[in-house]
Parts: sequence; C-alpha cells; structure tokens
Amino acid sequence: MEARFKTFIFEPNKKKSAMSRRLTMLGWVSCLVIVLLLILEFDLVAFLGFVTLLTVCFGIAFSRWNTVQPLNGSLPFTFIINAEEIVVGNIRFDMNEVRISNLLCYDYFGRPTNDRVLFVKYPRVSNGTGNVIEFVYRDKKYRYQFLVASVREIFLLEDIVGSLSPKSLVYDFN
Repeated sequence: MEARFKTFIFEPNKKKSAMSRRLTMLGWVSCLVIVLLLILEFDLVAFLGFVTLLTVCFGIAFSRWNTVQPLNGSLPFTFIINAEEIVVGNIRFDMNEVRISNLLCYDYFGRPTNDRVLFVKYPRVSNGTGNVIEFVYRDKKYRYQFLVASVREIFLLEDIVGSLSPKSLVYDFN
C-alpha cells in the first residue's frame, strides 16, 4: 500500500498577530512609563503601576498555563502528499514536475512549548501548525504552512519525501 499523508493547510490570521504585537508594545511602554515615574520621583505611583503590570502579566500567564495555543487562523484546504502528487484543495501538483526546496516539519499537536507575556515565561501546548513545505512547480514557488497531529505523521511525511527521486529534491532530507 502506498504511503499517503493527509492534513490541512493553515493560514495565519494577520489581524490577530498584529493585535498581539500591539499589546506587547503597550506592555513595554508601560514599563518605560514606570521607569520615568521613578526618575521623576513619583515612587508611589510607579510602585502601584509596577504591581498592576506584574498582576496582569502573571494573571495572563497563569490563566494560559499548560493550555493549547489558539489557532489564530483558519484551516481552509486539505493537503495530501504521496509519491505521485501533492494535492492542495482542488489543485494537483504532479510529483514529476515538483522540486521540493524546503521541508520544515518539527511541530505537532501536543508538543510542549513555552510562551511569554512580556517578561513572564510559562508552559503551553502546541497546536501543531508551525510546519512548512516549499516547492517549485513549473517555475513558480509555492509555500504552505500545515497542521501535523502527531509525531508518527512527521515520520510518515519524512519517509514520503525521502523516497522521492533525487531530481525532485533541492535539499537532501536524510
């Protein structure tokens, strides 16, 4: 039986990541304001601001402790790869014309990871969407981010890509 890897393409939500960066910037600006208040000798106000910032950071960290990272995007298409073809949604890429230039596959659902709220680091559980495949098909580059559910699927994907002919690969994955 032919090895076949099936999953979903992940498209990150650009608005969510921009909002996260804004909140982080707001936190660092708050730290700067606290330092300025200390320089201007408003010690009590700076101390209250510092305690408030610590409370917010640790409160967020403890509420997210060991939870699964949110998707922050969508899973709009299926992704299938085997020795003959790559299928993304309804688009079929014949493996004889595909040259895989990059396969970054390390993330799987449930992998322990760390996250941060300003300077507070806390453990999280990965959602498995940090994997990337890049390939060239008919002189056009394609880059897809995809979901992996388990470590077994990572090994299956590496076996499929490793079994391809050397002309299909730009880099040696073995």
